[in-house]
Amino acid sequence: MLWGWIGFFFSYPSKHRSMKQEFIVLRESRSQETCDGNLRFPLPEIALENLDETQVAAVQRENEFIALAPNIPIRIQESVPDQRDHFDAVTNAYCAWGIESIGAVNSSLSGKGMIAAILDSGIDSAHAAFSGMDLVERDFVGVGNGDGHGHGTHSAGALFGQDVAGVRIGVARDVERGLIAKVVDDSGCGESWRVFQALEWAARGGANVVLMSLSISLHDYIDRLKSGGTTSDAAAGVALEAYHSLISLYRKYVAFLRLRSRAMIVVTGVGDANIKSPDLPWQLSSEPISAVGGITSVGALDRGKDGYVVAGFSNSNPDVVAPGVEVLSAKAGSQGMMTTSGTSAAASYVAGVALLWGEYLATRRAFTSFDLEAYVTTSGDLLDIAPGTPKIDLGKGLVESPGVDKKKRVIRSHTSKRRASTFYKARRMSLSALLALQSGPKVQRHRQVKTLRRLARARK
Repeated sequence: MLWGWIGFFFSYPSKHRSMKQEFIVLRESRSQETCDGNLRFPLPEIALENLDETQVAAVQRENEFIALAPNIPIRIQESVPDQRDHFDAVTNAYCAWGIESIGAVNSSLSGKGMIAAILDSGIDSAHAAFSGMDLVERDFVGVGNGDGHGHGTHSAGALFGQDVAGVRIGVARDVERGLIAKVVDDSGCGESWRVFQALEWAARGGANVVLMSLSISLHDYIDRLKSGGTTSDAAAGVALEAYHSLISLYRKYVAFLRLRSRAMIVVTGVGDANIKSPDLPWQLSSEPISAVGGITSVGALDRGKDGYVVAGFSNSNPDVVAPGVEVLSAKAGSQGMMTTSGTSAAASYVAGVALLWGEYLATRRAFTSFDLEAYVTTSGDLLDIAPGTPKIDLGKGLVESPGVDKKKRVIRSHTSKRRASTFYKARRMSLSALLALQSGPKVQRHRQVKTLRRLARARK
């Protein structure tokens, strides 16, 4: 796939072949890095480099080379704001309706000891929802900390925000620390390179769950190519090649993070561009970045007469679903609240549930990224979903917090141990084997069966 970039350079006159553009390059670490308590193994090196055709070929011949891709623009998964003066319709007994739907109200767990990372537009740390919390902010864009957009503040509030005016808005209210990475500016735009930087920062900071509701913006990339003199047809072809390269780079880097960190999963919304209509013969599947293997993608649910229904804007093929319509959370620039709708809001709830499952696992044994992901996804069920809802829009179903007796599924402690953990297996594997472990269907199926058996024993 990457040789397509060399083909692109050769298909143009010499002035285009010598043209440089920014590439994100992933290499195996060249230094003898000492792992701290948050990493099992050293992370690969990630760098942004200006390369022409000759330099791309030279980089690909390096012994440490893993992958490269162009630095494509990104955008926030925009949600639909719903400004209200009162929230009677979205609260149940002083609790946001989504919090109750995922069972967080009935769970005894609150995310203690867990670390959450949010890659978004920043956070309004002065909001009452984050009072007394340990927040570590880092600006990867260069415009300063804070949140001039509002999306990051709303996401953080739904993930771990404290009660506001007596109303519960957050799932995991007792997290140990929140890592806030600002990867887009106040207009919601940024670069893929900043996301990779923030992912590395989150992994080194010990994040257990990373929430990033971001999308790759091919339109902006095509406009950039056309402004540089590339024809419209050529720009479209180059953009498609860039998309495939970047998805491959994300997949490989996330695989390294999951295998080499102590326990970290990445959660994102599946996308908000679908139009469910009987007059249309198509539906949109999960959009990038949620289409990357190894990232937990989340669809949005709404309330219906016969149970929960899929939100009209939610893309298909999510891993799990959660409430994503009229989600009540913190409003940036004030001490109040606001409701928004979108799969990014649903992803905040799933990330919160993941933190609760992380706390559950941490009290029983050491756990890996694969354990945490398996417990989150297999917690989903279709019991409260309206009849006739297409399975393609639901994934494993509506996630559920641990320790919930709402459906008579109280999680009990169990003493079974894995004979060989992923950690000890990974120590004996090459880089190619590590990536195969991430994507191999037989290995994934074997691990899934083992996890389901453990869950079945735990729920007896």
